[in-house]
Amino acid sequence: MPKPIDRPVFLLTGSGELEAILRTIVDPPFAIQRVSHWAELKRALTSAPQTAICFADALGSVGSEKGLSEGLREVSRGHPLVAVVACAHVAECELEVFDALRMWDVAEILDFEKELSPAGVSRRLDLVKTVWAQRLFSRALPRTLSARGRTLLEAVADVSARGGYVTELADALGISRGTVTRWSAAAGVPEPRRMFAWIRLLLAADLLERPDHSIESVARLSGFTSAASLKSTSKTFTALSPSELREKGPFETIAGLARAEFRAARETARASRQHKNSWYN
Repeated sequence: MPKPIDRPVFLLTGSGELEAILRTIVDPPFAIQRVSHWAELKRALTSAPQTAICFADALGSVGSEKGLSEGLREVSRGHPLVAVVACAHVAECELEVFDALRMWDVAEILDFEKELSPAGVSRRLDLVKTVWAQRLFSRALPRTLSARGRTLLEAVADVSARGGYVTELADALGISRGTVTRWSAAAGVPEPRRMFAWIRLLLAADLLERPDHSIESVARLSGFTSAASLKSTSKTFTALSPSELREKGPFETIAGLARAEFRAARETARASRQHKNSWYN
């Protein structure tokens, strides 16, 4: 069973109103953490899970030639799975600002002029809560993954981060557990239990690339109940322990095995559809 992954929501903004709104709309595992400067945020992110979210002012008193905060660029590029929401009065921004934010992989922009309300902030939070999963999948999984398969995977990722499993996934989708399995097969993705495991393993693999994280830290940040649980799952899926994966190249090793399983599921789904079409004809 997955355990909830801590989801810090870091605030580096002069807007006290944004903080007040977030504190009224977020529930665990999300937790608001205010930081006072970019150096503090960078330190916090080194020990935070990749599922973290940052709300930060886009413009700074000390910034680039476009008036943008250099700290925003460094955080966005230095922590590619973390969803960064740039906060600004959009009407005051030049077009070059938006071009730069796109290049910096900023996930969303919160317009202080029009969206500083519970509904507006909730909308932006919903849009970024699975950014970590979308970016992880784009690095690790086949480009041929179907739209339905990707949607299911994002639902699995969101439920897994909240500590849920297959029953909670079915509840979130409003269907039965059996229907979840049938949907997965039709969408050309592995069965749900395998998807839950692959998502946590990919998160762990990303952390194993960083030598400053211990095996215990990797397990905690990627949703495993213990280092022993991470080791057991890793051995089952890869025949390698986390330490052995770290020596071999953890992310590409696990991503390669995941890609192979997802491709096989896709081919099985295609063959099943062809068989049904032939039978009806």
